[in-house]
Amino acid sequence: MEAILMQTGWSWLTSLLFFLMFIIYPIIYPRMILSQAILKLRAIDQKIQGMLRATKRQILNKSKSKKSSKLLDEMLEFFTLEPTNLDPFGIIRKWDHILRTSEKRLEEFVQKFSPSVNEEELKTLATGISGAVTLNQIHKLINHYIGLIRKTKNLQVALLVQMQAPLIERIANSFYKGVKTILNMHPIGDGIGPMIAGLLIDKKDRIKEQKDCIIVKKKILGKTVFILRAKGPGARLGELGKVASELIKKEKIKKVITVDAAAKLEGELTGSIAEGVGVAIGGVGIDKAFIEEVSTRHGTKLHAIVIKMSQEEAVKPMHPIVFNARKKVVERLQEIISESKEKKILMIGVGQSSGVPNTKEEIENPKMERIIKENWEKYGKDIIKENWLDKLFGI
Repeated sequence: MEAILMQTGWSWLTSLLFFLMFIIYPIIYPRMILSQAILKLRAIDQKIQGMLRATKRQILNKSKSKKSSKLLDEMLEFFTLEPTNLDPFGIIRKWDHILRTSEKRLEEFVQKFSPSVNEEELKTLATGISGAVTLNQIHKLINHYIGLIRKTKNLQVALLVQMQAPLIERIANSFYKGVKTILNMHPIGDGIGPMIAGLLIDKKDRIKEQKDCIIVKKKILGKTVFILRAKGPGARLGELGKVASELIKKEKIKKVITVDAAAKLEGELTGSIAEGVGVAIGGVGIDKAFIEEVSTRHGTKLHAIVIKMSQEEAVKPMHPIVFNARKKVVERLQEIISESKEKKILMIGVGQSSGVPNTKEEIENPKMERIIKENWEKYGKDIIKENWLDKLFGI
């Protein structure tokens, strides 16, 4: 009898506990999720703040400036507003004007902040500060969502941001490594385009400078080839669209070959090469639009070669595999030039020229390969931590 009463009492107590759980759990669980999301975002934000502080220190060291970091902090709040597209007519030229004005404003700040730097250092510091501005924006965005989640207690927002948090962290980490590399005036993944163009330029060639670009006219396999790329080794993108459109009109060029880095899909190999038709230039699309417009008008053929890499690899130190792909791309370019029926060809090396010399002799210097390998080992590699659950389920 006593045993039956004890069993009944235990069943009653268990039922009461389960009943309380069903009441309390829906109240506590959302708070646990909110707390977890806020802790995760705060941890990421602290990492990004550390990256931002390190980037600021590097900018101050490279700038040779004796001024306080307060001036740099003010510049990190810099922003660029996109033009109105209510009337799409002339939107390309509006974008071009705003972006060029933005670049000049950054360069003016560098001249004010550090008047003793030379032209290459000026361009590099302006690009480095632009990257620091992006890191600061990511920090502010995460901080905004932390405040919004705490203020509204919105579970849906918390879950959405938490799911995106690892991607945001990867992007911030890539920018940090890219800015560090650029400030050291070393090549990043996106520099493969100018590097390919540089491999077609010899020291003896006559180099013309225009709008942060270099132009070389030379005979290759019996064809007149114009080689266009951003000037190095300072960090530049160059006004490729304007320079190329002027060349096409003036020289009556009938074929344009663009070489650029392109985002690969997961599963594709870094450094793999693909060919197609069109203008391989990323970004907002200003340079692409200028070339497409004049090419359409003059019936110019558009050939594109891309070297594939992830979006993170494009802004991080150049991957040795991407660097090793250069010879294969140059060989393919020579085949295209040889097989082409057009007598005048424009070859454009698209991308960031940071750390990329202008001529073949400098690019093929053993020092360049050593720098790329060392940078990749130091900053480029992603350390992936696997746990036993990932191994168990084959993730």
